[in-house]
Formats: sequence, C-alpha cells, structure tokens
Amino acid sequence: MIRSVLILCLVALAIGTLYFFQMRPEPQLVRQVRAGQGAIESSIRATGVAMPQRETRLAADVSGTVIDAPHRVGDAVRAGDVLLRLDDTEMQAELRSRVRAAEEVATEMDLQRRRLNDMRADLRVGAATRSELRDAEMGLRRVQARHARMLADLDGVRVRLKKTVLVAPYDATVTERHVEMGEQAQPGRPLYTLATTDALEVLVKLDPAEAANVRVGTPVRLALEGRHDAPMNEQVLRIEPSVKKEGNADHLPVWVSVSLPSSVSGIRARQQVDVDFLTDAHQAAVRLPLEALVTVDGRDSVWVVQAGRAHRVPVVLGRMGDRHVEVREGIVAGQVVALPEGRTLAEGDALKVLETPLP
Repeated sequence: MIRSVLILCLVALAIGTLYFFQMRPEPQLVRQVRAGQGAIESSIRATGVAMPQRETRLAADVSGTVIDAPHRVGDAVRAGDVLLRLDDTEMQAELRSRVRAAEEVATEMDLQRRRLNDMRADLRVGAATRSELRDAEMGLRRVQARHARMLADLDGVRVRLKKTVLVAPYDATVTERHVEMGEQAQPGRPLYTLATTDALEVLVKLDPAEAANVRVGTPVRLALEGRHDAPMNEQVLRIEPSVKKEGNADHLPVWVSVSLPSSVSGIRARQQVDVDFLTDAHQAAVRLPLEALVTVDGRDSVWVVQAGRAHRVPVVLGRMGDRHVEVREGIVAGQVVALPEGRTLAEGDALKVLETPLP
C-alpha cells in the first residue's frame, strides 16, 4: 500500500514538473541600449524646395522674326553668349538711310558755317549788313538742331538694333525655353529662363507659429531622401518679413543655405529636401532614447535586465528632445537598459536580449 502511494506521488510530481515547464512563459525578446552623454535636441521638421540663388526670365524688347536660337534647356551658357537673334534686315536698311540723311545734313551744316564766316568778313568791309548776318546765324542754328535730332534718332535705331540680339547676362543654365526658329517674338513675352543651378538655397514655407522659434543663423540639417545618415549642416539665411498665403494656409518663407555645390551635395534645383531646424540643444550628462521610457503607476521608469528578469528602475527626467531625454536620477552613464519596443513588461518577466547594447 505504502509502495503504491509512493509511486503515485512520484508520478504526480513528474506530471507537475512537466506541466510547470510546459506552461512557463517563454522569455520576451528585447533589445538594449547604453545610457550615455550627448545632446538633447529639439527641432522643427519640414520639407523645402531647392531654389536657384539667381533666376532671370528674359524677353525681347523689340518685335521680330527669330532667325537664331541656339541654346536648349539644360545648356550651360556664359555671360555674353548669344541666346537669340531677330531678323534685323529692316532696321539695318533704316540705319543706313538715316546715316546718309545725317551725312547730308552735316554737309549742309558745313556749308552754312562757311557762308557765315564769309558774311562776317563781308560785314567788316561793308559788303553785308548785320541783319543778313543774324539771318545766317539763325539758319546755321536751325541746321545744327536738325542734325542733333537726326543723330539722336540714329542712336535710337542703333539701340533698337542691339535689342535684336538677346545675350546671357551671367553664367547660368537654361532652365526654360519658349521660342523656336521662325516664330514672331513680341516685346515682353518670356523667351528664356536662366538660373544659377549650382548655387542654391532652400525655400521652406513654415507655419507662422513654428517660424516664431526660428531665427537667422539657426542651425539646420538638410537631407535628401535616403541620405539621412549624412545630413548637411547649414543655417537660416533670411526670413521674409511678411506672411504669405497659399490657398487657405498661411506660411512664412524661410531661406536656408546650401554651402556645397550641387555636384557634391547631390541637390538639384526644384528638388524637395528634408529640413530640420535645430531650435534647441542641451548637453546632458546622461541621456536615453525616448523609447526606453515607460510609465508605471504614474512614474517615469526604465527596465533593466537582472539575471534574465525585468527589473523596473524609477528615474527622474530633465529636458526632453525629439529623440532623447535627459535622465537626472536613477540611471548613470554607461548603464544598460532594455528597450520594450511596444511590449508590456512586468516586474520579474523573463527576458532575452536580442543583441549587444546599442551605443
């Protein structure tokens, strides 16, 4: 009887042990991070557009038929390069005609001047009267005035003739072209757009409330999509004084520097750029990522792993930034804490660390 009871007890113990190990929860997988010194940064995140530092729309000042337009979109041009020529046949004919007319009047003016000199000599010997001399002087002045008007008109034709050629005002890239050979150009109609595509600035349209935290000189990080691991450190260049309206939304234009040329930065004109305005930075003796924090019973805490189990440590926090928080009490620099990553942990939970602590 005793032997049977003993056997039954052993069987029950074995079944209980097996049940215990089968029902014991598997350790929860967590990562760890090491508390360390560093900056607590707050920023305003926005999207901007890379804009040329200099952009010019060029139009013809006179009408005419386009006989030469050698440059296409994307072409690099130098200051003084010809962008457009208009047919100047009629102007050249007008110029030649006015030159001949002005030369004829100049000849007449020389004759009048010689006649006046002769009359002055005649006046001294009594061969001419003072009234005749005054008439000769008036005649010369009239011819001189007519010659001056003709020279002014001649200069006007030369100015208009120069306007039949459109040249690049500075080194740039052709970004728009709105003209073809044989077309009729009209004064004021845009023909080309030139831009300094290698010298850029970023335009950010900030909400006026956010812009209140930004100043000229505020540090800025620029990044292209997929290149956030290598941001460019720039700064606010200028903030326009008045609020603009776009649709139903107000914004304040903020301009950000791009110190590197496009060949190095990879930023192209009209390209969207991710922008972080660093509005505050504070050096902390101990900081942790925000995701390391948990709130238990209304208290800020972190989880540490002790002997494979979760142990909650209350902490006193300081300044909070976008990615990190300052820990003033509870954790020291170099200490490793667990990252729950959305899991709900309880004191004593079995934990398994996925990898070595992050720096």
